[in-house]
Amino acid sequence: MKKIFYILFLVLFSLQSILSLEENISYELNKNFNNFLYKEENVELVYFEGKQAFYELKRKKSVESKNIDLYLSFDKLKNFDDSGNYKVTYNQFHFTENRSIYKKGAYFTSKDDRLELVGTNSSFFQSGVNLGSFSISFWVYPATFSTNEIILKIGSQYYNRAEDNVEDESIVAKTESGKMVWEFNNIFKLGNKLKENLRLESFDKILPEKWTNINLTYDSYSGIIKLFVNGKQSATLCATEDRTIYSSVLNIRFHPTNRCIIKIAPNFFGAIDEFVITRDSKQSNFEKYEDGGGVIYSDVIELDKGGAYILKVTPDETNENNSNIVYYYRYADSPFYPDFEYSSEIKWNILGKEKLDSKKIRYIQWKILLLPGLNGEYSPKFRGIKLTLNRNIPPSKPIGLQVLAGDGKIKIKWIKNSEKDLKGYKIYYGTKSEYYFGKDAKEGDSPIIIGATDQFELTGLKNNLIYYIVISAFDDEMNNESDFSGEIQARPME
Repeated sequence: MKKIFYILFLVLFSLQSILSLEENISYELNKNFNNFLYKEENVELVYFEGKQAFYELKRKKSVESKNIDLYLSFDKLKNFDDSGNYKVTYNQFHFTENRSIYKKGAYFTSKDDRLELVGTNSSFFQSGVNLGSFSISFWVYPATFSTNEIILKIGSQYYNRAEDNVEDESIVAKTESGKMVWEFNNIFKLGNKLKENLRLESFDKILPEKWTNINLTYDSYSGIIKLFVNGKQSATLCATEDRTIYSSVLNIRFHPTNRCIIKIAPNFFGAIDEFVITRDSKQSNFEKYEDGGGVIYSDVIELDKGGAYILKVTPDETNENNSNIVYYYRYADSPFYPDFEYSSEIKWNILGKEKLDSKKIRYIQWKILLLPGLNGEYSPKFRGIKLTLNRNIPPSKPIGLQVLAGDGKIKIKWIKNSEKDLKGYKIYYGTKSEYYFGKDAKEGDSPIIIGATDQFELTGLKNNLIYYIVISAFDDEMNNESDFSGEIQARPME
């Protein structure tokens, strides 16, 4: 008795294994995802070491102003200045993908690392003239919590013949005790005599090993200087004679012999990215990403000709600081247009709201919605998606066939299949073994498609001829068909 139960257990276990063949299908960005991609909106494909690494949200422009004077994205190994108003006279630093806001950033790791640029006739910072409104913005990533690191210096020392001394005339951005400090050395003037040294210190601290957005704006009409840290106003100063809004506005002007050299990271260890100077006092965009997020649409994918059950969906993603990815899908039994405009009758479903392991799906399309995180500063990263499927296995082949021949007819019986999704059978017949292309039966040419029954009769056959017969079973997809049964033969006779 124990032996019988053991054999029965093995049979049932084998049947379960056959009928529930699980399979993993992966759509990975660094392998085959592009083969299934239909379109994308407001997302960027990021590469790492020359390979596709992940999708993230498309970054907003740091400055949307048309008055850009200098733009250093650090995404290009040459021709750093995208505006064309400055020439590079010295550059030594590392381009890095690990320390960047978008694509690549500039990483300064030694005392000799820095970037120097000199203006042309079309650049904003000119010597000997009163300058108008401007804005300077950049992202900074200090490597340590050191003090008195100079991130930016515009201008230099020059010889003042009238006073017979060397003077420093510059705009300097530096860190002191973790705070951002801007110094305006001898460049604010009233007439030819009064020179003012102004200093602006942030209320907020600049933390090491963390990206911080710095934005300084100067309005030449009011003399108001504003310092923003991560989009929040952190300090304000009036560049006027008595530091109030009611007195004379000081002019900002470099001496005619000052070359107005721009030095980036002359004494700084860390990374800088998205450096922008504009000819207006508009605040730059602190939010890196659009509130509405971005979308990736897959093409319409055929999972299996007979359909498949999705047992599990495993995304490969990274979310931080409340950034998120929402997955949508829609499916049908027949192909449909991937553009929703032409297939709006097939609705989108949010992944997780219904169980997919009980739905047989043949064609499916994915919509992957990427949403920004805290303050629009963080983007999720999407690398791919893996599906664990239970394919729609064809029914088992029919067994137990029996035939009874009569006058011009053959009656066939078999053991009916036990599959729950069984829809019917196909009767193949012919007058040669393994060649089932008969046309004699009144019920039709081979194969004859019938319902989920356990017997069938062929009529109108020729007497005295041997007919060779096999049958197959199919489920709710007619081409999801079992193997042939064993061949049987019969000869109709009067």
